[in-house]
Amino acid sequence: MYADFVEANRRNCKALSFTLKKRSKGTLVVVSTSNETARSYVQQFLIESDLGYEFLSIDLSGKEFGSLTNHLKRVLPEDVFVSKEIKHIIQISGLENHALEVTKDEEGKSVFGASKVIQQINFERERIFREIPAILILFLDNYTIKKLQDEAGDFWDWVNNFFSLVSVEEEIYAQDFTDTRKLPEAHYTPERVERIKQLKINLATLDQSLPEARYFKSKINLKLALAKELEEVRGFQAAIIHLKEALGLVSAYKISQELIPEIYFYIARNYHSQRKWEDAIVYYDMVIERLGMTNDSSIMVSTYHHIGMVYEEQGKWNESFESYKKAIDWNEKTKNLSMLGRTYHQIGMLYQRQGKWNESLEYYQRAIDCYEKTNNLLGFGTTYFQIGTVYEEQQKLDETLEYYDQAIEWFQKTNFLDYMEIAYQSLAGVYDKLGNSEKVEEYRRLAESVS
Repeated sequence: MYADFVEANRRNCKALSFTLKKRSKGTLVVVSTSNETARSYVQQFLIESDLGYEFLSIDLSGKEFGSLTNHLKRVLPEDVFVSKEIKHIIQISGLENHALEVTKDEEGKSVFGASKVIQQINFERERIFREIPAILILFLDNYTIKKLQDEAGDFWDWVNNFFSLVSVEEEIYAQDFTDTRKLPEAHYTPERVERIKQLKINLATLDQSLPEARYFKSKINLKLALAKELEEVRGFQAAIIHLKEALGLVSAYKISQELIPEIYFYIARNYHSQRKWEDAIVYYDMVIERLGMTNDSSIMVSTYHHIGMVYEEQGKWNESFESYKKAIDWNEKTKNLSMLGRTYHQIGMLYQRQGKWNESLEYYQRAIDCYEKTNNLLGFGTTYFQIGTVYEEQQKLDETLEYYDQAIEWFQKTNFLDYMEIAYQSLAGVYDKLGNSEKVEEYRRLAESVS
């Protein structure tokens, strides 16, 4: 496919290569491509053209900045600035996420215009070449190019080198992504790997000739779906980038705004998973602020529940309990017993961390009562296991064995191998305390068999 691309763009590829050769001062080149695959082919062609430069790539996706010059000075290596000759080509992508913004005209209608970032680039265009002695290549998609032509005339006054390169048909065609079911197993599975691959293909080959609203809605939904799958495989930072890009599109083009609380929530949860507690709280609070006292209490329940977990992990018991209590209050509106059971379980863990055994067991039992009404198999397993740990911490080993056995029974029903391994290891530890070496070896082997 790369060879086909070069052949289809032979004239422009040669002109681009000629433009970049033996530059004595910094310059700006704008390259328009229809998708990420075509962009990668351009980059490959330039590297293979043996132009005599060192190539550096800067992806602005998910970055927040006001001045492109200042941002580049922060992230580029020092040798770019100390060289007396032009030795570097800086390939900049992701600017399309910052190039346009929507404002209101005198009649209150939404209109497209150049963003503050583009306006700042216009303002500092002499500075950018004076302070960054390099060739800058801005990669923009065709849609943004068209809008800039219409809305940011000043930008084009100082862009002397512009190349539009067309893509060729992909070997793998994008499919309509309609399957949003949650996969039954977490983490890496062949099905999840295939889904992530397909989502990336769909993003790279999204048809830019679609009507504007449909194009951006499709892009937002694809990024949101991809972020959810990346979170499952612990790709938290990559998920955050896609979520923030989706949020930027929603905000800029004023579409699918009903997704904003959900996007805030997933950004918060990805920060939470990285133990970046302050960032997580900021975005969880934004969910609450956005929803206010609306009827969308399901997200509100999850948000307060997760805020409670953040505070619990930091040992802030009072704040944690208050957040869990708010989750329970909101749960009364939804009658979501499965979620209510999860919150009771977390309060049980909160008391357990403080050594309050009776209170802990009380809330674990409340969780089980909820699971019995919803047939939450996984909930049974995790809560029975935690009850076992409460008894083990009190050295009540007979009760410990009873509840670990019950937990394993439920984990087997759900095929939750991660928890089964932990439960087997825990049983081995209990039998070690009891001096039963035969049982210790038995459960260690079982733990190894599911690891």
